[in-house]
Amino acid sequence: MFMVVKTASGSGLRVDREIRILEQDEAIKALGTTPAETVKMVAFESNNKMTNTGEKAWEKKSGLLSIWILGNYDAINKVLTIVQYNKPDDAINYVSSMWELQKEPYRGNVVNSYNDDPAESGVKTLGSFYELETSSPAVALKPGETISHIHRTYHLKGPEVDLDPIAKETLGVTIAEIKSALSKSNI
Repeated sequence: MFMVVKTASGSGLRVDREIRILEQDEAIKALGTTPAETVKMVAFESNNKMTNTGEKAWEKKSGLLSIWILGNYDAINKVLTIVQYNKPDDAINYVSSMWELQKEPYRGNVVNSYNDDPAESGVKTLGSFYELETSSPAVALKPGETISHIHRTYHLKGPEVDLDPIAKETLGVTIAEIKSALSKSNI
């Protein structure tokens, strides 16, 4: 699927996106560990490409774009969500995801996480969710150049005793450490 739009600065932009569910064998290989039989897993991959279809090169002073993909985490239902993405070795510019004009708009992060629960009683939010997102670098693309960003999300549901080895293998921490960190941050 693709779409062609104009950026805020008037440049042409084409975005191509292919989303597919990963077969179990492929998901296990990419994840790097085999879940126990009691763990249910679904994984998808999003292959995203952004092409400058305008006549001018994109520049920092007029604005750069990045590809931004979301995932989520659900501690209540014992769903471990793991996100994988490609990150070029030489990438340095990442768009800040703050919803405001930025002094340094290219000092953002590759991975961000948000909790949209209200900080105080009565504050309106988008809904109760926790999201994990990855971004491609912001690159000054010349006309006709393309950047690609691959993002995989794995949702693994099962007993904590069976999720624990997956967390240790892929994240380097235990489920107990994750729960402790989340309880300290009130998520």
